[in-house]
Amino acid sequence: MNKSNCVLKIIAFAVLIVANGMVHAADIFYQEGNRAVTIWLLVINYPEACASMPCVEDDVFGSLPANPTKATVCYLTGQLVRNNGKAAFSGRLGAGSNYGCFFPEDPNPYALSDAARAEVHVIVQEHGSPLPGGAGLEEQLTQFLGGCNPDCVDTQFSPHVVADSVEGVSTSPLQRISDGSEIPRSKSTLTRGKFGITVVVNTRLDAVAP
Repeated sequence: MNKSNCVLKIIAFAVLIVANGMVHAADIFYQEGNRAVTIWLLVINYPEACASMPCVEDDVFGSLPANPTKATVCYLTGQLVRNNGKAAFSGRLGAGSNYGCFFPEDPNPYALSDAARAEVHVIVQEHGSPLPGGAGLEEQLTQFLGGCNPDCVDTQFSPHVVADSVEGVSTSPLQRISDGSEIPRSKSTLTRGKFGITVVVNTRLDAVAP
């Protein structure tokens, strides 16, 4: 993924978050940044159907169109990230609604069914530089593989298994998808509640070649 030399200076946009399973415009603010990034949650409702712990790709996607783990991929949040790559995200996914969720070959994807039971993988997706003039920025910040400029790449992830939770809270470092290495001083925190999950991500994006 190439980085544009042009940094989008002041952009106003509505941040979309998932709250109680619904996407809402939460706020409008100004931010400088040159990389559009979204956070997605791979929710595995029945991790006991996986052969591994945490679940691996073949466990979740290896039987398509069957979905024995009742997995779903749901939008959490998106924003522009500054040149230094430091990024902090937060959002909430409510139980019971599949709004903002999808799964390959499934026109009616599952929702998060039970926050106390599900295994959740946090995924960082980079969409490249903001499109010129702000056109398509909402698509870049809210859609899976949206507004790729020039490419969209899943770059980091962190798994959260129920066994690691202490009083409903688990933490996990971010790892590079390319080689599994850990991002220094990175952390995702997942809190499980009666009506959904809350996720906070602090990480640093790797530099990209100009």
